[in-house]
Amino acid sequence: MKHLPGTVFVFNDTGRMVFWNPHLEEVTGWRSDEIREMHPLGFFTLESRPEIDKGIHAVFESGYGEAEGELLTRWNGRKPYRFAATRVEGEQGVMAVGLGIDIGEQRRAERALRESEERFRAVFEQAALGIAVVGWDRRPRRVNRALEQMLGRSAEDLYRFRFEEITHPEDAATDLRLFSELLSGTRPSYYIEKRFLAPDGRIVWAGLTVSRLGVLGNGRPEVVVAMVQDKTEGKRSEDYLRRAFVLFDNTQQGVIVTDAEQTIISVNPAFCKITGYTEAEVRGKNPRLLRSGYQGRAFYEAMWLSIRQNGWWEGEIWNRRKDGSLYLEWLHISVVRDNTGEISNYIGIFSDITEHRESEEQLDYLAYHDSLTGLPNRRLFLKRVEYAMSGAKRRNEVLMVALLDLDHFQEINETLGHPFGDRLLQTVARHLAERIRASDTLACGGGDKFWVLFEELKDENEAYWLAESFRQEFPQSLEVDGRTINVTTSFGFSCYPTHAETVEALCKNAEAAMYHVKRTGRNDFRFYTDDVLTEAVRRMKMRQGLHRAIEENELVLHYQPQFDLHTTGIVGMEALVRWNHPEKGMVPPTDFIPIAEEMGLIRQLSDWILKTACAQGRAWLETGIRFGRLAVNLSAAEMRFGDIASRLQGILDETGFPAEYLEIEITETSVMDWSREIGQAFAELRQQGITVSIDDFGTGYSSLVRLRELPIDKLKMDKSFVADVPDKEDCIAILRAMIAMAHALGLVVVAEGVETELQRQFLIKEGCDCAQGFFWARPQASPDFEREPGSLSLD
Repeated sequence: MKHLPGTVFVFNDTGRMVFWNPHLEEVTGWRSDEIREMHPLGFFTLESRPEIDKGIHAVFESGYGEAEGELLTRWNGRKPYRFAATRVEGEQGVMAVGLGIDIGEQRRAERALRESEERFRAVFEQAALGIAVVGWDRRPRRVNRALEQMLGRSAEDLYRFRFEEITHPEDAATDLRLFSELLSGTRPSYYIEKRFLAPDGRIVWAGLTVSRLGVLGNGRPEVVVAMVQDKTEGKRSEDYLRRAFVLFDNTQQGVIVTDAEQTIISVNPAFCKITGYTEAEVRGKNPRLLRSGYQGRAFYEAMWLSIRQNGWWEGEIWNRRKDGSLYLEWLHISVVRDNTGEISNYIGIFSDITEHRESEEQLDYLAYHDSLTGLPNRRLFLKRVEYAMSGAKRRNEVLMVALLDLDHFQEINETLGHPFGDRLLQTVARHLAERIRASDTLACGGGDKFWVLFEELKDENEAYWLAESFRQEFPQSLEVDGRTINVTTSFGFSCYPTHAETVEALCKNAEAAMYHVKRTGRNDFRFYTDDVLTEAVRRMKMRQGLHRAIEENELVLHYQPQFDLHTTGIVGMEALVRWNHPEKGMVPPTDFIPIAEEMGLIRQLSDWILKTACAQGRAWLETGIRFGRLAVNLSAAEMRFGDIASRLQGILDETGFPAEYLEIEITETSVMDWSREIGQAFAELRQQGITVSIDDFGTGYSSLVRLRELPIDKLKMDKSFVADVPDKEDCIAILRAMIAMAHALGLVVVAEGVETELQRQFLIKEGCDCAQGFFWARPQASPDFEREPGSLSLD
């Protein structure tokens, strides 16, 4: 009973579940302790319950009941099921013992089987050819409408006569002789043309093809099939007869015919092909030789009860081939009755649906699992969160959802290749699966994201403790293909019911928390808070508006001059992009540049900045304004595209701006993360005559070796160090060291964020080359610069 594919269940007359096989838990997802407390109606959808309740009452009132309904799984899935149950009385009282079969998986096979059956019935019932099933006693047991019309007699009238009684006397002797030879086995079939006597005195000429259908143990056929052709209609009926035999012999459905005692008397070639048995091996035996043992006694009792009451039964059944292998078939059994109404035969028509079931199961698996890692996918994960949430609500528990994302995974793919990245993801999946609890669910969220559902938590304190422990257990390095890969991960957590009360909100909040970690440094974890939501909403609105900003020219450039600290002359202008938002006013680049990188708009945005700045620089040069070099900040992503030199050359050619007046700035952190790729890009830029600067120097923890290898011209010291001069001795020491190091490497040093005279004097004293800041001028639009160029000079 443990291995039955169907659902076996027992419940008493109070509705309490007494026994069930494991299949019920597998199908519904309910645990054993939950099932024990459930009423049978609780397993079904609201729409199905009236029908199921009716079936339950029938069991206890009449001893048997059956019903169909939609089984409601723990994950709110719906499965069409057919149930049959009988009443059993014993020491423990009155019980209902039943079996449930999933009838939803094989609709296609069912339709195909029904279509085949309809074709078979059409051949018999709607054929222009008369057909009669005749017993060995020479009495018709079944005739079709065509024969009734041909002979001018109703079926009831025909059942009253032996065939020789309605045959012309001159033809009866030959017909009887041939029929006797058929019964004795001398001949398997015969053809005769003879005359029938119609009730109105007409003579009906007909051609009969008579064949045996099945043979009993004594060699006598149980029934004889006569195909009757009206000769007045030519050869049309004869051709139809031939097609009818071809259909029977070549149908893909197996056909088995038994007598009233369920002894096999005939099978078709498809039966032999599916089961592996020959007709000789099964003739005279009971179909029980095919039983797999998967269906229990209750299943067969319910099946035969349906056959006795309805005259037919159909459904799934597991059988066993001659070689011992199992196969799943969709079987239809029909009753054949003689002219007295007694059962004379059973006809079974079946299709092998094993491959179809396996295909459906494979498709179902692929629909709910990630093909690379084999983990549940987001679709299945959301279903499990939904069910877990309902359980947590009933038990007054807390559950937690985590979203983790590998840091810099795209760079790993680009550097080591996508196949290596796939194996890394598989390694991460195995690592995570080994570290979650048995009650938790790990899923693949697509790409390098993984979801984890933590259930059965008492309170938030346990959730926080578990989150921190889970994060700390994730290694900083993994072995992949014998290679050690440093991996950091950003985690976002959200709890039910504290942070959200719906599945969508719970997962959305975990995602927002994870992206907050990404934006604030990575390699950390964060629980969802209102601040995270506020930031996520703000960034979402920024993303929505950024496309519009580029298309509708809402972006503007401001320019801030750089000065030579020793000659007080202007040596450069830095172009700084601003977003002139229609509602928020001027938005600084720190608010929207990261979003542009996330959206893949950074290339489009950078091209606009470069073209606009170069065009402005060309205009200044044409009007005689000398500004040194025009500095433009670029994202590290621009350098990794691999075509920055050719793109810049195209922009310079388009705007007519000389390369020796252009300076490209990139932050120190970006350079240190990608020194090889960016170093190559820097070398190409310098060959074009473009100056290369490292921006925000001092924040990226550069090593002298890596810095020395880069082809750069300038270092721009971050304004955070200048801001604390002369108050903090450590900042003064750092600035001195940076200036000395830059000069030792032959680099020009630029100080950012100079705002006071004391800061200016300190930088001059320490030998700093250039500076920029509010002390001289704030960033301003180009028209102001053109209108008051003298105001930017130093006295």
